Amino acid sequence: MTKIEVTVFINAEQWLIKCVNDMGIDSVSAVHRLTEFKADGGAMYEDTEESTTKRIDLITHVKALRNLCQLVEDRKLFVGGITCAQELTDLCNWDVEVVDAFYQLAYHGEVIYG
Repeated sequence: MTKIEVTVFINAEQWLIKCVNDMGIDSVSAVHRLTEFKADGGAMYEDTEESTTKRIDLITHVKALRNLCQLVEDRKLFVGGITCAQELTDLCNWDVEVVDAFYQLAYHGEVIYG
């Protein structure tokens, strides 16, 4: 079997710096961003289910984005009607389900809540 790889985000860091602060959450979401995201310091997040907080840096955000793309492409995560990773490049496709999954991946390294 031949594997073909496609670049989804040409510059994931810049995309995240531009877009993370526009990612809205829902009151039902387990992981919430508490502070504005800054490229040099990340942002503080809270897991409301565990009542814990932590700072998440840019590198961890990039890893979470990579994991989100992979989970969508592998058809292991179905959120927000996203059917392929390329759809994630348009922030308009990031509904609260997608943001929640992304924040969980950044916070926990996996999607642990529904």
